[in-house]
Amino acid sequence: MNLERFRTLIDSQALLTRKRLAVEDAAHTEQDQRILEEIVGGVLSDADFEARAKGIAKRFAPDDAEISFGAGKGTAKTPYVLAPAASPSKQQIRIKFGKPYSIDHNLQHVKFLNARGEAGWSATVMYSPVSLWLGMINGPSGDFMSLLEHDSPENPLRLLSLYEFMAQYATKQNHRENPMYVARGLELIRCRMLGEIGSSSKLTSEQKDEFAGLEIEAIDYLLKVRGDAQATWCLADAHPANFTDLINGKPVTIIDGDKERVLHSFPVVFDQGHGAPLLTDWTARNPGATADDAFLGRIEYDLGWQSAAIQTAPRIDSKIMKLHAELLEELVTTGRFRVPWPDVPKFEANQRSYSLPSPHVKDLSKGLISLGMANYLINRLSYEGLQPDIASVAKTCLLALRQGNMNFQIYKDLQHLGV
Repeated sequence: MNLERFRTLIDSQALLTRKRLAVEDAAHTEQDQRILEEIVGGVLSDADFEARAKGIAKRFAPDDAEISFGAGKGTAKTPYVLAPAASPSKQQIRIKFGKPYSIDHNLQHVKFLNARGEAGWSATVMYSPVSLWLGMINGPSGDFMSLLEHDSPENPLRLLSLYEFMAQYATKQNHRENPMYVARGLELIRCRMLGEIGSSSKLTSEQKDEFAGLEIEAIDYLLKVRGDAQATWCLADAHPANFTDLINGKPVTIIDGDKERVLHSFPVVFDQGHGAPLLTDWTARNPGATADDAFLGRIEYDLGWQSAAIQTAPRIDSKIMKLHAELLEELVTTGRFRVPWPDVPKFEANQRSYSLPSPHVKDLSKGLISLGMANYLINRLSYEGLQPDIASVAKTCLLALRQGNMNFQIYKDLQHLGV
């Protein structure tokens, strides 16, 4: 990698734009390949493994930088190193290291965005061509879920920032796709959820059959009502824990075209991808489908998943939950994302809105939000085992979906699950 190119990329001015690329570090391919072979061959001690990881970070950090090594979070537990970058902006780089399956998983979305020249939606700024590591900008104050769970007067603004990310990501003119991708996206959801339910070690055979049956009925219903709705870009996992803010409320002036803009928030997403078995199953059922197509569908499903995560979190203020529920209800009713920024001087405007692609198929929108909520809960049950209160709310969501209704009273039931 050209170090100067890297330094230019993560300078705050260049970083805070959606139209950028994540850079492949081709200059160290042979070295990375040797390290990967050591890891796969099982010849490295724990100390050597850590030393290799820190050596990757030293490519991008100042000579005197303090570099830390830690165990990863999430199901993959991918190790990581943290280091300040050798650049004027002094951004902190988080490098995930040493688990090729997990790295490939994360790179799916990065490569989807890179192919379209818009890697600025992702926190990833660099990666190894042999799937040894990837480097992300580490947000200054953690992920959005952690931020929202700590009581702060800034939290309504953080929620709006996250919501506006979803709105912009889905509704940009060049992010709208052929209606056939709506059907493919629904089939991907079907494959994913049936796989998770079927492989659960926590559910009984009877419970698996019941949830699988409900899932199939829900997807079949949505396939019938989708009409001519256009597809949008979508994510693999829109949980707020998979987002970070590169600015965290600190105003930054950037040049956008020929105008100056003041940014107060710049969310980016990470850890987006689908497992290889899921993609194999899905592409076999959808001839011609590619890994990139897995990021085309409808954003409402992601919003339902995200909403269930927010509504069931025990430490998020009820006002935040109420605001999110109201925004989604308005989206279903009008087909528009309204982002009601407070009328305070630090924001350029107190109302921004974004329209879903026309035609707006209301039954599809509310059904997808209900499905996203239900599947978030079913996913929890698959990992944790049956919990009657969670199962009841999931079934209520799916019942409302098949009846063509969306009772927003369900939010109160979701909130009780977080207590």
